[in-house]
Amino acid sequence: MPGSYTHYEGFEVCLSCPAGYECAQDGTFKPTICRSGAVRSLRDSITCKNCPMGTWNPFRGLTDEALCIPCNPGLVCSAEGTENNKPFGDNIAQVVNEFIGPCEAELDTCVSVELQPLGRANLCPEGYVCDARTTVAAVKCPDGYFCGYGTSPETQFVNKCPAGYFCPEGTAASGRYQFPCSACHFCPEGTGVILPRCPEGTRSDPNADDIDDCIADRITFWRIQPLKTTLIDEAYAMLLLAYNESQADRRRSLLEIAPAPSPAGANDRNCLLYTSPSPRD
Repeated sequence: MPGSYTHYEGFEVCLSCPAGYECAQDGTFKPTICRSGAVRSLRDSITCKNCPMGTWNPFRGLTDEALCIPCNPGLVCSAEGTENNKPFGDNIAQVVNEFIGPCEAELDTCVSVELQPLGRANLCPEGYVCDARTTVAAVKCPDGYFCGYGTSPETQFVNKCPAGYFCPEGTAASGRYQFPCSACHFCPEGTGVILPRCPEGTRSDPNADDIDDCIADRITFWRIQPLKTTLIDEAYAMLLLAYNESQADRRRSLLEIAPAPSPAGANDRNCLLYTSPSPRD
C-alpha cells in the first residue's frame, strides 16, 4: 500500500517508508529518495514535499523541514523547492551594495557577484533591504541612505546620501541624485527627508551642502542665532563699500564745480600786453 514498501514478494507485513524517502505507489519495492530542495519526515504524507519559500536544500534525502537552509541575506528566494541560493542572471558581474564606493573609485577592494543562469535566487532589488529567508522584498532602504543590489541588514548603512542631495526612504543607488537640496536649506552627507534649514536671516542656493553656504542679507544678518563672525565681516564689508562709494561721489561733485566768468576782453587775447613807461620831463 502507499506509504510502505517491501524488498521481497510474499512478506506478510510491509515496512513503513523511511524519512527522506517516498513510497507513493502500491507494491513499492524500493523507496525513492527525496530530491534536492525537497524533504520528508515521518510526520509527513507519503510523498516528499518542497522546502518552503525563503529556504533551500542542496542535499537529497532530507528528513526534516527544519533542515532546510535559510536563504542568505541580500537575496530573495521566492520559490519553493529551491536547491541553491545562487543569484540568477546571464553570467553578468553585478556590483552589490557594500562595494559601490570602492568599485566607482576603481579601488582594488572592488568585488562583484556573478549572476548565474542556473541560480534559483535573486539579488535584493535596489532601494530595499533583504534579511535571511526573504521571499518578497518589502523593507525599504533607510532614510538618508541609498541601497544598491543585494543590500542586507548588515550593509544598509554603508552608503550615505551624497552631499547636496536628500534621500527619502527607499532610495535606490541609481536614484541617489534624484532629489537636490532645496533653496534656503543645506544638505550635508546623509541627509534624509527632513532638510536642515538655513538660520533665520540667511538663504542658500539649491544643492547647498553646508551651513556655510547659507548667506546673510544686509538687513537681517544680526538676527541669526548663533551669530557668525564671517557674517558680521561680510555685512561690514558691504557697508564700508557703500560708504566709500558715497564719499567718492561727493569728492567728484566738488571737482565738477563750474569756473568763474572771465573779465571783459579777456577772451580776445590770452596774454598780457606790456606798456612801456612814459619818459620823464
